[in-house]
Amino acid sequence: DVRRRNKNEPEIIVSRADKNFIVRLFELEVSEITEGIIKVRGIVRVPGWRSKIMVESTDPRIHAVASCVGVKGARIQAIVQELRREKIDIIEYTTDKMHLVREAMVPTKPISVEQTWDGRIVAVMDEKGLQKIKQNMEEEEKRGILTPDLPPNESIYPKDINVRLVEQLAEVEIMLVSESRHIADKFQEQEQELILDDIDELSEERVTVLKDAGYYYAEAVLDEMLESLVTKTGMTLDEATEIKRIIGSYFQEAKIQDVLELSQETRNRFIEAGYEFVDDVMDADQREVQSRTGMNSDEISDVFQALNRYSVDEPVEPVADDEEAADQADVTDTDALESDTAESDEGDAEKAPE
Repeated sequence: DVRRRNKNEPEIIVSRADKNFIVRLFELEVSEITEGIIKVRGIVRVPGWRSKIMVESTDPRIHAVASCVGVKGARIQAIVQELRREKIDIIEYTTDKMHLVREAMVPTKPISVEQTWDGRIVAVMDEKGLQKIKQNMEEEEKRGILTPDLPPNESIYPKDINVRLVEQLAEVEIMLVSESRHIADKFQEQEQELILDDIDELSEERVTVLKDAGYYYAEAVLDEMLESLVTKTGMTLDEATEIKRIIGSYFQEAKIQDVLELSQETRNRFIEAGYEFVDDVMDADQREVQSRTGMNSDEISDVFQALNRYSVDEPVEPVADDEEAADQADVTDTDALESDTAESDEGDAEKAPE
């Protein structure tokens, strides 16, 4: 707010909880920020508890973090005193999320950081680090620290405010895991997941291309959207389709979304009807498929013909529509009746006395 004081002097009321308040304090203390040599690239904060500020230097001769800290910490200490001892972590800006998480997680640093195929970050912690996080959480709960703007605290190993601030700063989900559990999970993955090198139908060249794109396991390729696989690997659509078909045959679960013989509209219609995999359709009653998708018998017949080459089951003959099926049933029943009548007449003839 802005108010009038005595003699019409203006009084400005500012929010000390706003994160821009910290930016302005840095501008007052760090002349390089005011001059534009150092830029503030991100800031996250739980007021009164901890802040993390990410800075970048536009001049290679000037170190962004050191400039903000100042000689013997003079600059940062002045800001900390103004914020009543709120902890402030200064991190150098980078687009590498793994490096950013590793550096921003101070004072609890992970042993190693890995990125999963779906973009999440796994931070491997030693027992001492996990214990420190647990103690921090107890202290936060005791003081009643509110964190409505931070990501939810959901993890196998709970996260303290420090870790959740890093999640917000790096815009990535962090999964904490102990060193022992991480090693055990790695062994389990190696036993359960199919490595691309073990698929004989894939050439060494194709395996190399997939690995360069970040795919090491067959499941990861199978779960990837076809369009995304093409973008990441640089393969043609036909090559990517063939690779997914080969891998799908190992798991017997080729996906509807990868059947390019079907239009995108048709694929979406089947997926929305609950048919994600080809064999879900091939194993279903065709009249049920027709009812759930709203397609007519001719369209269903064309779909089944397209799916046959993707299915690990025996090819399925399309079912005729209701009128044709009824006509065929009538003809069959009539033929059977005539045949039975003829046999009955022959039997009666044999039994008749001469």
